Amino acid sequence: MRTSRPALILGGVNVAALVVLAALSAADASWGTGRSQLPPEALPISRIAAEAEALGIGRILAIDAEDGRYVVKAVDGAGRRVRVLLDPVTGQVVP
Repeated sequence: MRTSRPALILGGVNVAALVVLAALSAADASWGTGRSQLPPEALPISRIAAEAEALGIGRILAIDAEDGRYVVKAVDGAGRRVRVLLDPVTGQVVP
């Protein structure tokens, strides 16, 4: 099977575009933070996970950043989905 020259060029352009987008995202510190930025002094996700586990909310499914807070999505002991908001600096539950 032979690949045409235009297909190779298009593939190369796509890869280059992805590399540039990844570099720009990393440069503005928004990589993987969801829909909002967290403050520079925000706790790392590993610490937020430990705080959430200490609350006993159950099995953690995801931790995202949203509206300047960490959002922990989990399943409680009864199998219900729960959503807990944590302050990014203190790790405490916020309303």
